[in-house]
Amino acid sequence: MNMSIRIVHATRWFPQARSFSSASQLCHSPFRVAIAGAGIGGLALCNVLAREATSKNYAVDVTLFERRSKNHDQGTGFDIGSKEQEILKRAGIFHRYWEISRESSNVMKFYILGHKEPSFVMSQLKTLERFFPPTPETNREKLQQAFIEELPEHNSNINFGAKVHEIKPVGDNKTEIFDESGESLGVFDLVVDASGTESKFRKLRVDQDAEDIVDKEYTGITMVHGVVPDPDLTCDEELVKMLGQGTVTTFGPRARMFTLQRYGASLDDHRTSLFYSVYRESPTSLMEDLGISQGSDMGPRSTYFSSNHDPDKLQALKRWMHEDMGDKWGPKFHHTVDQVNQVWLRPLMQHTPTPAFLENDTLPLICIGDALHTVPPYTGAGGNLALVDAGKVADCILSHVSSGESNIIPSLRAVEKDLMKDVKDVLASGEHTKKFLSAFKDIEDLSSVSLKELVKNPFVYSGMRLFQMLYNLEVKLGIRAKGT
Repeated sequence: MNMSIRIVHATRWFPQARSFSSASQLCHSPFRVAIAGAGIGGLALCNVLAREATSKNYAVDVTLFERRSKNHDQGTGFDIGSKEQEILKRAGIFHRYWEISRESSNVMKFYILGHKEPSFVMSQLKTLERFFPPTPETNREKLQQAFIEELPEHNSNINFGAKVHEIKPVGDNKTEIFDESGESLGVFDLVVDASGTESKFRKLRVDQDAEDIVDKEYTGITMVHGVVPDPDLTCDEELVKMLGQGTVTTFGPRARMFTLQRYGASLDDHRTSLFYSVYRESPTSLMEDLGISQGSDMGPRSTYFSSNHDPDKLQALKRWMHEDMGDKWGPKFHHTVDQVNQVWLRPLMQHTPTPAFLENDTLPLICIGDALHTVPPYTGAGGNLALVDAGKVADCILSHVSSGESNIIPSLRAVEKDLMKDVKDVLASGEHTKKFLSAFKDIEDLSSVSLKELVKNPFVYSGMRLFQMLYNLEVKLGIRAKGT
């Protein structure tokens, strides 16, 4: 059979004839799924669904719409948990895991500004790796590329540069979707919204004005996210040593955090994220300080601007960072800021873990990932939640197709509630991080402050010290090198 995946670069999608893999599928109209958003969740769902539908001989047809171009560097990576790695296996890309992940990157060092040694080093213990596989930093761009390249070829279609703007029920439990010009992109049995925090369609599933529920709120922290192309060549040698192959965070005055994180997939790819986090009274206050117009219709967004096509914004933010850091941070940190070549401004938002879902029995729509439950990046859970969501929604769709029932909406309503189960615990852990940061919100000099004074919670501190003792023991016994 001649199989060729269709990756279309267009603003419109034109339905084309499909050739299904078995005679049984010719007897039925395929169950047509549209996915809005080619992020981690959308691509994982597309791969799992298309692959497992083929293996089960189910007539399922998947179309994914993505508003951006195919090549998109998000400037980040994330650790994929062992449970979430099972989704990579279902998607048929796990054999490429170490190709898209950075060796020895699961080491996080925490410094207090003014201290020469790290206050805490967090890494998976080598002695436990036979029981708990390592979870290194996986490059998001490479992960997305792997999903695209391994996508089954005969029952799936990816459309880059195609923006889903509106969706409408059209009867018989189907939905029609439209682009920004009002042109139809097709009629589908199900729409999955994986478009992220700025989703246009979450409001069709969640009552965003429900009494006593704040659906989306600002965490109080704004993050400047930049990319340093090659710190090994351009940054201070001491800071590069602190960074190693993983992540280093330095806690500074007034609850400032300066984090460097390797995200290149290979050891010769030195691209590194820089995250500078500050407390701000509102999600727009830094924009106002910078004198950058945000527009009247932007509302509380997760990203206010990117400097990719605007060097003036890049320079404005770098100047502000230098002023905000002041002399206390020292030359090596300021010099690192100078090496940033692109930057995003991100007030950190989160959705409520208990949304008020709308009772809607006519619209076959479900949201996944950040479109359903945005969590702050300091929880380290957003990408993993999206992968789990993809697996659960794929199971729901395949079960529905197998049952032969005509209406998938009741199953969707049960699944979307299930997708919220882990979010409450994730946000609770995020609150602990915020409390830790707030402990030095008003401190101007941390040089004489100990980790114990900052952590405050004796149980948490004891756990950190125990882990540190085990880590140091592995170093002493030669099981691992210091700092790895």
